[in-house]
Amino acid sequence: MKKRHTNAKFVRLRKVTQTKEDIELNRRIRRINEAISSKELDLLRHLARTDNGFVNDGLRRRAWYVGWRTPDWSKPTQPSGFCTTRRPLLLHCGKVIDDWDENKAEEHKDERQVLLDVERSLNNYPTDLTPVTKKQKQDDLNDIIVEVLRKYPLLHYYQGYHDVCTCFLIVMGKTNAIPAIENPILRQLTLINTLLKLEDPPVFDFIDEVGVLPYYCLSWILTWCSHDITDFAKVARLFDFFIASNPLMPVYFATAVVLSRRKELLEMEPDNALVHHFLSKFPQDVDVDILVVHAIELEIKFSPEELQRKAGAGLDETSTVNTYATLWSSLQPGDVPSKPDAERILSLPPAERKPSRFGDQGPARNAKERLVLKNRTLWTLLAVGAGMGTAALIMLNNHAMRQWMVDA
Repeated sequence: MKKRHTNAKFVRLRKVTQTKEDIELNRRIRRINEAISSKELDLLRHLARTDNGFVNDGLRRRAWYVGWRTPDWSKPTQPSGFCTTRRPLLLHCGKVIDDWDENKAEEHKDERQVLLDVERSLNNYPTDLTPVTKKQKQDDLNDIIVEVLRKYPLLHYYQGYHDVCTCFLIVMGKTNAIPAIENPILRQLTLINTLLKLEDPPVFDFIDEVGVLPYYCLSWILTWCSHDITDFAKVARLFDFFIASNPLMPVYFATAVVLSRRKELLEMEPDNALVHHFLSKFPQDVDVDILVVHAIELEIKFSPEELQRKAGAGLDETSTVNTYATLWSSLQPGDVPSKPDAERILSLPPAERKPSRFGDQGPARNAKERLVLKNRTLWTLLAVGAGMGTAALIMLNNHAMRQWMVDA
């Protein structure tokens, strides 16, 4: 009887035909799995900020759980309509519904707009949805957003927030998406003009001379590009990156996007409307990993503290940008962010929030910078933007501001 050596030959053949890219990808997947199992947070941050991030949604889901260090996620929960078990932290919303019940909760005034946006959602990704599964996903998305709005009735929905929630819904599923979008992680968003001025004066001068203010990148920063990029793989890759970085990283990334279009930008006619329109359109064919590398280089070159100093515009001492190192990235495996610290910071009224001082406050602001800063309400939107979570719902009662956001 003939001996069979098929398996051995097959193994040898497979090793021979495996490409260098395959070997690197498999090695990366092993490192991600090992980092998740051992809860090596520094390694997870490094992996999220390099090459293909967490590679796929299966690894991404597990890595995000570990990276967020959220106790409730250590145990799977059973879907049961609206989640009613988590105590909200957003005390600064003024009114919070404790121990709320779906059947008793009052309808939020923005629910009609949510429904209109949700009905137009999920057209770009996922790409394999049947009409039936698409409708189910839309129902889940609507439930997630409505739950947050009803828990925090003083919050205001803004168009684009549903795109943020969509990414968490796809990666985590309905039940685990709720605590992700409910977590209070504020994102201070200023300083893009300062970065442009420091990194590429000709680009800054051109944008400044045509009078274009930094509102063109607002949706990139508020929604972590999920409102502007149609390729979900790119969106999920960026979420890996932003989750593992200082909250100011979306600003570094936005700057990298602008600089990647330097040649086209400087060849344009110096027309305000044309330049604003050009800058506001996120380039769909861009390699996001190249932009990620550039954003990291900008962060290394101009740290959040140094950037604030050079801009002469210190963010709040209690901002997530300035407390990231002490209250978040310094945590060890098994540590949980301090709920009392979060409640203390989030309950501070605006009048008691003090800007950080960094000694030399940089050069005097030019006229256009003063124009942006003149209207404190508008600048607050740029300075205290929202990342994932309820913080992405802009907590403003100013009707003009909300209309401006919709029209921007």
